[in-house]
Amino acid sequence: MQGTAGVCNRQYGRILGGIVAVAALVRLGRLALIWNRPLLLNDSIYYSAQARGLAEGRLFLEPFSSHPGAEHGPLTSLFMASVSWIGDAIPWQRAITVPFGIASVYLVAVVARRIGGNSVALVAAAAAAVYPNLWLSDGLVMSESFAITAVLAVLVVATRSGDHTRAGALALGVLIGIAGLIRSELLLLAPLLAVMMIRRRSRGSLARGLVVLIAAAGVISPWVAFNVARFERPVLLTTNEGGLLLGTNSPDTYWGPNIGGWSLVRLLEEMESVPEVAARDASVRSAHMRTVGIEFAAENWRRLPVVVVARVGRLVDLYGIDAQLAQDAGEERGALGPRAGVVAFWLLAPFAMLGAIVMGRSSRGRDIRSVILAPIVIAVIVAAAFYGTHRLRAPAEPSIVMLAAVGVVAALQAAVTRAGSR
Repeated sequence: MQGTAGVCNRQYGRILGGIVAVAALVRLGRLALIWNRPLLLNDSIYYSAQARGLAEGRLFLEPFSSHPGAEHGPLTSLFMASVSWIGDAIPWQRAITVPFGIASVYLVAVVARRIGGNSVALVAAAAAAVYPNLWLSDGLVMSESFAITAVLAVLVVATRSGDHTRAGALALGVLIGIAGLIRSELLLLAPLLAVMMIRRRSRGSLARGLVVLIAAAGVISPWVAFNVARFERPVLLTTNEGGLLLGTNSPDTYWGPNIGGWSLVRLLEEMESVPEVAARDASVRSAHMRTVGIEFAAENWRRLPVVVVARVGRLVDLYGIDAQLAQDAGEERGALGPRAGVVAFWLLAPFAMLGAIVMGRSSRGRDIRSVILAPIVIAVIVAAAFYGTHRLRAPAEPSIVMLAAVGVVAALQAAVTRAGSR
């Protein structure tokens, strides 16, 4: 799917610069609107408090306690710690996400240009600049802006033409490890991309695939060792999976209007019923919640297929939209922005499917398509295993945008061809 479709390199640079400037205005404007807003009761409180603790020399503790904390990966809190020494740190914690959001628009263009040339790159960048499901994450004291940029950095290396060296595989593994320290599910990129390398059966492909896996493991190993040493129970990346498994395997997420979702009420009820566990460190609480959640899923396994369909339906805005929008509002995304994001996703999704079909028409296109689809595959896997939400889809949004750009350009080219034949 190569071809510039009339956009020369000089034009490309000027147009892309303008698109990135628009992206910056959109994100800075949003930052100005939410600059002085207090944090709501969501993950932003954890990130903000832990970042402030890091700035004051307390290494990765739970907010407002002396217990070790690893509810999430360490890098989001570390990034925000760089500005958390400021007296009123929350606005600056918001601000540090914005450059990552702006950079992601440029990186979308870099990857999309390799997919389909200048025209696809510019369409993808323009969509990324104004796509609500991307800019809504910028300005929030959460991990999504960092995760999106990290995934795009992985895709930049993974789509680099002609890079069949172990050094390239090493760089890819390191970037995947960094992404996994932002959002732990992104470590799934390592086995997915390693398998893609090995399947090519080119000279040294097995060695390069192993290098990716080893490099990613090497990057996360200090964090794993740190966690193993400080918690009562073994903790590798985070203590988050216990709450996820309990909150997503409960009566109100298997039946009723919240099917396929996550229940905070269930977590609070369980901790209230076992105060001796609630008083222990996060690893003990997570282990207890994990056991209860798995037992509930095992007892109600006949219901799981329906629940999994609902989870994935939520992920792709085909089910539970009102609940999704309410959750977005609780995460400071507002009301109008998430609604526009649902509509924008509905508009992009058919073109993304067309783009995936178009890319499959050549062997090189199929190879790159597999790489671009990897974040989408991870989002679907995580949603099916836990629950569907816009936040879990966030790292896959750039892939959706780029595939949609391929579809849009292909549709326009087909329309021009038909008009010319007449």
